[in-house]
Amino acid sequence: MPLILFYRQSNINNDSLPSYNELGRTYRQMGQNQLAINTFKKAIRIKPDQTHFYNELGITYREIGQNQNAINIILKALAIDPKQLPLYNELGITYREAGLKQEAIDIFLKGLKVEKDNVRIINELAITYRENELYKEAIDRCKQSLSADPQNKWAALNLLQIYLFFEPDKAKANKYYEKSLQPPQLTGFKNQKKSFHSIIENLDEILRLESDEIRLYEKYTYLAIQHKAYHSILPFLFKLNEKFPKSLKIISRLGKTLSNQVIARAEEGCVFLKEAISLFQQEQNEKEMQDHLVFYFNNLLFNEKLELLEEELKFYKNEIKFNYAYYLFLANYSIKQEKPEEEIINLFEEALEAAELKAEKLKVIHALLKYLSTIEQKNYIDLVEKLITITAEIVKN
Repeated sequence: MPLILFYRQSNINNDSLPSYNELGRTYRQMGQNQLAINTFKKAIRIKPDQTHFYNELGITYREIGQNQNAINIILKALAIDPKQLPLYNELGITYREAGLKQEAIDIFLKGLKVEKDNVRIINELAITYRENELYKEAIDRCKQSLSADPQNKWAALNLLQIYLFFEPDKAKANKYYEKSLQPPQLTGFKNQKKSFHSIIENLDEILRLESDEIRLYEKYTYLAIQHKAYHSILPFLFKLNEKFPKSLKIISRLGKTLSNQVIARAEEGCVFLKEAISLFQQEQNEKEMQDHLVFYFNNLLFNEKLELLEEELKFYKNEIKFNYAYYLFLANYSIKQEKPEEEIINLFEEALEAAELKAEKLKVIHALLKYLSTIEQKNYIDLVEKLITITAEIVKN
C-alpha cells in the first residue's frame, strides 16, 4: 500500500489486526512514532492477549528514547505469555540501550531457560557481555551459538569483531574471518570484508605501533569505533596521538570518542574537538571544519552546556556555514529553548532545502516527523503528507 494511504488510513475504523501491525510499523519507519504508538495501543485494546503488539509498542518507545515505557509494556506482555522468545530479545536489547546491562544479561538468561539454544538471544547476550567488557563470557556464548548452529554467521562475525577489536588475536580473527566468508555472507560482513582482511594481515604490526603508515591505524580505529570498542580503542588512540602528533583524523576520533555517551568524558572531548576545528581551519578544509563545528555544538547541547554553547556560537559566528547539518542543529536547539512551533518547523524545512544527498534528506525528514509527533498534529496534516510523499520518492529513486 502506498505510504500516503497508510497515513490516511489512521482515520479509518478498521479492526483488521494485520493492518494495524503493518500500519504501526510503517508509521515507525517514517518517524511518525506517536501515530505508531496510538496504532499499537488500539490493537492492544482490540486483542489484549496478542503479545506481538506489546512488543512492537515497546520497540517504538525504545526508538524515541522512552526506555522505561518500553520496559514496562514488554514486561506486561511477558506476564501474559512468558514463553514468547521475541519479548525476551527486545526487552534485553532495551535494557542494554538504557545502560542497564546487568538487567539485560539477566533477561537474556531467562529467555534461554525457555529455549536454551535460541541463537538470536545467545547472540544478543554475547553482544551485551562484549559491551560490558566481559569478553570471556561473550566468547563462550558465541561458541555455544555455533555449537547449536554451526552455520550461524552472526556468532562467527561477533567472534571476528572480538578478536580484532576487543581481545585482539590474529590467528583467531583469521579463523572466524574464514568462517564468515562461507555463504551466505552477512551484509555487515560483505561491506567490510576487504577492511577486515587488511587489518588481519597487519594486526600485529598495528598493535605494536610498528608501522609508519598512518592509514593502517586510521582504518583500524575507524572500524573499532564502528563496533563500539570504545574502552579498548581509547588508550590506543592516545598512543597514536603521541606517535602522530597533529594527525587530524586521530585528534578528531579522540574528540568524538571521549564525547561518546559510553565514555562520558565530554570536557576532554571538547578540547580535542576544538583542536581539530582549529587545524581544519588552518588547512582551509571548510567541509571538515563545518562538520566538527556542528558536532561540537551538538555535544554542548546534549551535555546541557548552554551558556558555553551561546559563547561558542558567537565566537565561531564568522566560521559557520548554514548547511543542512547546522540548520538541523538550530532546529534541535530551538526545541530545547521551547521556541514557537512555526520557527522550529521553518528551521527543519531550511535543513531539508539545504540537504543535497538522499541520506541527508531522509535524516532531516525523520527528525522533523519525530518533532511533529510531539505536538498537535492536526495543524500540520498537509506537511506530514508532503514529507511522506517526498520520502516515498527518495526511496523509489
